[in-house]
Amino acid sequence: MKTILLSLIVSCVAFVFPCNAGNPVLTKNAEFSPILDFSRGSEPEQLLWLVEDDGTILPGAFMGPMVFKTDAAGILWVGDTQNGRICAFSKDSKNTKTVDLIAIGTKLGLKDPPALLDMLFNTKGDLLVGDGANNVIIEISMTTSTCRFFAAPTDEDSKWAQINYIHSDSLGRIYVEDLALQRTVVLDENGSFLENLQGQVFLAINKKTDRWVTLVADNDSTDIWHVLAKDKREESWQAFAAILEKKPVLWVGLLGFDSDDNIYIAYETEDARSYLVYSKDAELVKSLKTQSINPGYDPLYPDWVSPDGTIYSVKIEKDTLRIMQLK
Repeated sequence: MKTILLSLIVSCVAFVFPCNAGNPVLTKNAEFSPILDFSRGSEPEQLLWLVEDDGTILPGAFMGPMVFKTDAAGILWVGDTQNGRICAFSKDSKNTKTVDLIAIGTKLGLKDPPALLDMLFNTKGDLLVGDGANNVIIEISMTTSTCRFFAAPTDEDSKWAQINYIHSDSLGRIYVEDLALQRTVVLDENGSFLENLQGQVFLAINKKTDRWVTLVADNDSTDIWHVLAKDKREESWQAFAAILEKKPVLWVGLLGFDSDDNIYIAYETEDARSYLVYSKDAELVKSLKTQSINPGYDPLYPDWVSPDGTIYSVKIEKDTLRIMQLK
């Protein structure tokens, strides 16, 4: 990948300029529309979140469904953490499959019932689960129903202290992000330690093309974030883009890649949430802005992108968990 000059993104104007093209990209206003609603509970077509006596949701991680993924067929996969399961739902909210993590934890002899923090499908179609309760990665075969787990190495320079995010690549390697130790631990497909990427966190890894993207805060300004990229793990990071806001940036995150290898970046100010879509050549192909959204609890990913490029978000209001689509 060639080195790209940093692009400039200014929220107070209507145009966003791509890195390597002369024509500006118009920032379009967009709105989230509800597509699926779930009630609170433990039935097959419900999801569970913990609430106070007055109905308010308990703060902190693991208090509700932590992860949402939409696959190429439009199936919604939900890490239903409090119910100890992963559920697949059709477009009309019918439960088409349930993975019982509690039963799997018992089968594997884990000390505590698994507490799902993150999950993904690797290129073989196996399901990887970041288990915060036992601090292990669980691998579940979706074809044979066999399962195994990978524990953290014991060496101080190789271990992870906690699991924050997990990733995989085309060779089946597993990447465990640990924000506490500010490192990403690399395992091979059988869970053996390969490398400690010290200081490398906040990653997006395309499991098909092996392209990497990361976010780095600016040394001099809290309102500037740099986007770096590389085509392979072994290569050096290259400047890819930069986010520059005149208003304080409350948070910024990488939503991941679509099937065309475009990277999706989200960030929020006090009055708006913005989404930027870049091609692998650092061309800004889409810029969207919508209202700020409070998900109502603390999921790992409040937003996610499907292989076809659709952006989704989640929100809990009263007794309803709502899945929304950006249009």
